[in-house]
Amino acid sequence: GENIMNTLKGIKIWMIEKEVNASSLAKEYGCSESFMSQFLNKDRPSKKLVAYLIEEGCSEKYFKNGRVAA
Repeated sequence: GENIMNTLKGIKIWMIEKEVNASSLAKEYGCSESFMSQFLNKDRPSKKLVAYLIEEGCSEKYFKNGRVAA
């Protein structure tokens, strides 16, 4: 619904401001691009990846229980 769109938009805006895309973020973090896109599409949880993104400055409000919040 609308919440997930706002969440994904917020994450995308953060990525644009940080000047990274999913593939460069995957490289920085050390995972595959497919893992990163599955995570961003809410298909795969990763508490470590959430912790990393928050540490990099992405807002905690976008995540819940190790995945992208809906």
